[in-house]
Amino acid sequence: MHTEIQSKFNFFKSCGYTPHPKQAEIHQSTARFRAIAAGARSGKSMAAGAEIAFMLMFPKKRIWCVSSQYELADKEFDWALEFLSRIYVDGKRLTDAAKITSASRGSRKLEFPWGSFVKTKSTEKAQTLLGEELDMIVLGEASQVARAPWERMLRARLGPRNGRLIAASTPNSDAGLFRIFFENGLSQDPNFSDWASWQFATIDNPTFSREEYEIARKELDENVFKEQYEGLFVSRRGKVFNFQDCHIFREIPTGIEDWPIIRAIQRGYQNPFVCLFIAISPNREYYVIDEVFATQTLINDVSPIIIEKSKGKRILASIGDYRDQEGLEQLAKNGIKCTTNDERKYTKQIGTLRRVQAIQNCLKIRDTGTSKIHVFAGCENLIHELKECKWPDKQPEEREKAEIELPLTKFFQSPAALSYVVAFCEVSQGFDIYSFQGTQKNERN
Repeated sequence: MHTEIQSKFNFFKSCGYTPHPKQAEIHQSTARFRAIAAGARSGKSMAAGAEIAFMLMFPKKRIWCVSSQYELADKEFDWALEFLSRIYVDGKRLTDAAKITSASRGSRKLEFPWGSFVKTKSTEKAQTLLGEELDMIVLGEASQVARAPWERMLRARLGPRNGRLIAASTPNSDAGLFRIFFENGLSQDPNFSDWASWQFATIDNPTFSREEYEIARKELDENVFKEQYEGLFVSRRGKVFNFQDCHIFREIPTGIEDWPIIRAIQRGYQNPFVCLFIAISPNREYYVIDEVFATQTLINDVSPIIIEKSKGKRILASIGDYRDQEGLEQLAKNGIKCTTNDERKYTKQIGTLRRVQAIQNCLKIRDTGTSKIHVFAGCENLIHELKECKWPDKQPEEREKAEIELPLTKFFQSPAALSYVVAFCEVSQGFDIYSFQGTQKNERN
């Protein structure tokens, strides 16, 4: 084994880290640029954190953990900190000699007396990506990083010091910067001889429960499962939702008047204003029993219609768009107080995509022959939009945009409203629709 590689594995042993076979392949590679496409909780962030920790042992090494948001850059940083905190020198933890700085929401830094450091960076603040020469960049959730920050700023940081790249992510569609990285690593072209790629599934992590893996396979939409648990690049083309006639019901279930009802609200003017009335059954399925669908209508005009339709119904809550504070305030003034999903840690794009995937999961036909979402035949607008909502035919031309494909806005108002309630209820039932992974630190992330 190469001397540096052997030293690395000796270091890992001192940290109490035993890589699983797929992680070991990554650590044994001498490729300058490494792309890791893997399922959630498969160990990709852990492996990247171990690489960071090892490099920090050498003098004057400069490392950045970068993602589309600071919170997404934290995972690899936290793993590096965890490994380094397990090492003791003269009876003291190694990290006791380090200077650790962090903001409530911003960059974090771990710096050692010998001049080596790691910082977290966000592509949201482009001006902070300039200036420093780097020995390593770790792109966390790389599928969410746009081309422009990499091409205009980050790539140049690696040149002077012959720096390395680790791009680790669960894939997002079959296009974008991360897909390019991954294909570079598979290429036989001599121009990409410094690149290497790996693809592995959540189940390749031996600490992950196979039972949980099989439950996810049964519950999730096929493409969502392939992406989130198998680490595969999935095409997003054509229809967004697999909505069929079997999702439509024509007779109101007995006893539905006793079920709690949640109103789902998506504000619009040129796009329609939508309010859905969603009854939650005792076995936690979603029955959309009524709708308000109004075009070029102001909140003050549509609010009385919503209130009138709410009479005689057991309204538990109303849920709207977290980012539409102006609309929520106007609705509250008209007697329709709304709550929202907690999406502070996520960009608008990733929050929307995860809610779309939650609907896709709930539309999946289960072994019983039914799904979790049922729509009353009278909700013609919701049915029409669920059937007609489409993905874009190709990636947007603007290279500054994040590498996340979202449904076209046409035919998306009603599904967007539905997504707020589905996300709210799924999260309240313990399923983290936003990350598709658990939060226990003792599990490989």
